[in-house]
Amino acid sequence: MNKINLFLFSSLFIGILFLIFIVTLLNPNEKTIEVSSFPAFEMNELNEEPINQNSFQEGEYKLINVWATWCVNCKLEHGFLMSLQNKGIKIFGLNYKDDKEKALRWLDQFGNPYWKTIYDPRGNFGLEIGVSEDGLEKTIIYYDSIKNKIVVDNRDSGLNLGNKIIEEAPLKLKVKENLNLRVFIDNSIIEVFANDRQAICRRIYPEKKGNGLNLFSIGGDINVKSLKSWEIMPSNPY
Repeated sequence: MNKINLFLFSSLFIGILFLIFIVTLLNPNEKTIEVSSFPAFEMNELNEEPINQNSFQEGEYKLINVWATWCVNCKLEHGFLMSLQNKGIKIFGLNYKDDKEKALRWLDQFGNPYWKTIYDPRGNFGLEIGVSEDGLEKTIIYYDSIKNKIVVDNRDSGLNLGNKIIEEAPLKLKVKENLNLRVFIDNSIIEVFANDRQAICRRIYPEKKGNGLNLFSIGGDINVKSLKSWEIMPSNPY
């Protein structure tokens, strides 16, 4: 996607930091590697408090652990992290590609070894259409940049008729390729065409007749190059 600046940590970079700090903590007599500065970022913690790189500028070593509730190894290492916390070691958590509610329940159940936990959701961006005035009724169309999929979510589209699901279709964007969406809405039918090579069609049953439109981005910034809309005349006006 053109001009998408995701504030997502590279898993390789985080892994390197993790190893650096582990070596420093477990082998204090060996030569250590100093990280002069932490990369700039602006994200939220699991408790929705804002956090940025300034939290890492206090001049002391810290342990950064990438974890998720779906990660098998994370369950195995959790007890070790709790023991490090009991020894006074300050640990930052990076909850990666996870469900926030599941992550909070995890920490409540198994204990929270983290001083702060950065919440890194999936890099999603897209639009909400047919948004009612109260915001409760809508259909969500977005691109999942982690899974490389186009997604249509009609679970809040209106009346409880038909299948209320999240439908996905593979769409891998090329380097510097823009995401081009063409969306056709005809009362209870929505058709989404993406980059002339993928399409999803769903039935929706709007009850509140909302006509609102919202753009959103989770996990980064996007640059919207153009947004156009047309009213399609009915084929049979009678």
